[in-house]
This record gives sequence, structure tokens and C-alpha cells, in this order.
Amino acid sequence: MKVILECDGTYDVVDGNSMKPEQGVEDYMTKLDCWTKANSKAKKRLVLSLDTQPLLRVAPCETAKDVWNKLHQIYDNQSAENIDLLRNKFHNIEWEWSGGVQGHLAKFDEIQTKITMKKLIDEGAQIVRTIITDATKRI
Repeated sequence: MKVILECDGTYDVVDGNSMKPEQGVEDYMTKLDCWTKANSKAKKRLVLSLDTQPLLRVAPCETAKDVWNKLHQIYDNQSAENIDLLRNKFHNIEWEWSGGVQGHLAKFDEIQTKITMKKLIDEGAQIVRTIITDATKRI
């Protein structure tokens, strides 16, 4: 995403190097118009790249920088929001007949891998227990 924003020329708005001009500065209206366009373009790029769950969490953000910071907070390895996203994904897994048992277990494995990568060992252990219990019931 950073590369896309850099190519658009809007990354400065996201990282805080280009701030909204304050009233009273020379050429205020021109600078405000330029910043507003860059902010809108960056925010659009960020928002259009999101799934529904994170999109709902960044909806109240006013600026592209706010969205960027919120996404960092959500996807921080140990953040409560990140753990919540993984839990939500785990609890919303649905059985698909076309994938069979292997496909179903692969979904659990994907989440377990993400949790393990985030060093959430207790969460990972709980998921493994749930997978084994779920698989045992279905077999």
C-alpha cells in the first residue's frame, strides 16, 4: 500500500509530512485545496483496499493519516483489535462441502498460522484444541 500511495504522490499526507494548512498562511486556499485533494485520494486508496471488518473500524476516521494510524493499531501484532479480527474470522468459518475435511481444516490452519506468527500461543493452543474437537466430531 505504501508503494501505491508513493506512486500517487499522496504518501506525505498519510505519514504526516504534509499537514493540513492552517488559516492565515500565505496562499491558504490553494494549499488547502491541494492538501484536500491529496488527502481524499489517499483515503480512497486505503479504504478501497479493505475488507468489511477493518473498513468498519476506520469509517469514523477524518483523514488519510487517521486511517493509516488506525490500520497500524488494528494490525499491530499484539493489539486487541487484531486478536478480535482473528477471533471473528475463526468463529465465522463455515463448512463448504466442495472443500471437504481438508479444505475445512485448511481454514483453521490459516488462522492458527497467523496467531502463531503473532506470538499468541495461548490463542493458538485453544484453536488447535477446537480444530481437533471439530474434526473428531465430523469424522
